[in-house]
Order: sequence, then C-alpha cells, then structure tokens
Amino acid sequence: YKVAEVKIDPRFIAGAGFEYDLGDGLAVNGDFRYASPIKVDGKKAKNTDHMSFCVGVKKNVSSNGYIGVAFEGQTNSGNFTNTFPGETEKGDKFTWAIPVALSVSF
Repeated sequence: YKVAEVKIDPRFIAGAGFEYDLGDGLAVNGDFRYASPIKVDGKKAKNTDHMSFCVGVKKNVSSNGYIGVAFEGQTNSGNFTNTFPGETEKGDKFTWAIPVALSVSF
C-alpha cells in the first residue's frame, strides 16, 4: 500500500477583537477573524477560506458574576471548531450561533 505524496502549503489565521466598557457593569465586544484557503500541491481547495465575526454584550450582575449574549457567524461553512464539511457538502454556506454566557465566581 503506497500513499501519494502531496505538498500542503502553509495556512494562516489572523484576527482582531475589542471589548468596550459602557459603564454600570455593561460592556460590548466583538471580533473578526480570517482563515486563508487550504492549498494542496499549489492548488486552492474550494471554499476552504473563511471569515468569522462576533458581536456581543455582557452585563455584570454582581461583584462576582456576569451574563452575556452574542451573535457569531462564519462564511463557507466554517464552524466554531475549525472543521470542514464532508465530501458530499458544498462548503459554501453561512453558519451562525447565538452563544449565551453565565459566569459566577466564588
């Protein structure tokens, strides 16, 4: 059994984010990320690059806790664990999520 040798080109992921305190325990946050396409033997694999973003709000509910909610989205069927669609899927869809956070420290 022999496996064909292929050259997989380097890939990069870059991003930036922010969090801004509005006062009274309320804050907004956001981020943007980009993952470059996967290239095998110098040829770009279709729909493997993707952009993702998040916009959210967080409210302190006591001196030791907060509650938050956000909207996250990604292009080209990227998902939030950086895996890719199966062979039968096109991989060109927009995926999204609405995460909710509740944190209490003791």
